[in-house]
Amino acid sequence: MRIRFKLSIVELSMALGFFIAAFVSLFYLNAIIRVKNMEYQAERVVSSLVSLNNKTAGLLTHTQPLPELKEELILLVNQFENELEKLKGEDAVRILGEDRMEEFTDVDRLWDELASQYLAPVLTQIDSMISAGFVSEGVLHAYYSEADVGSKLKSSVMTLNAFRNNLEGKSEIFSNNLNTFI
Repeated sequence: MRIRFKLSIVELSMALGFFIAAFVSLFYLNAIIRVKNMEYQAERVVSSLVSLNNKTAGLLTHTQPLPELKEELILLVNQFENELEKLKGEDAVRILGEDRMEEFTDVDRLWDELASQYLAPVLTQIDSMISAGFVSEGVLHAYYSEADVGSKLKSSVMTLNAFRNNLEGKSEIFSNNLNTFI
């Protein structure tokens, strides 16, 4: 009877050990899945950023009327911000530790700076060009079809180009920081 009791304890210990090992494995597997989901969401953020960068890179050469161009830019910005908000909502960011959370906070802060100081002037400049009457054609087409080279359009296009260049430079820094976080 004594041997049977010892065997039962050994079997019970092995079963308990198996359940504990399975629970620990599932716990870590769940954490890995959450981190992979966060990584997937981060890639969606990068993809949205690439779309926005492509639109701003060709800002002067698009043939769209300015109101449509502005509307598409705003749509791309909103899409990017939605993807970034989803990434902020991922609880896996907290799993990665304090250093990664600080990196992500820096990335978020950099986007706020980029949007307010570099993207907003581009949209404001497009608004001023629309209110000046340059609505029906693309920026470059309007620029080259304008007979008076010293016109208001020339200064508007040059200003828009300067804002776009600033935006591209800052977007590249932001993209590098985001990729570093990923």
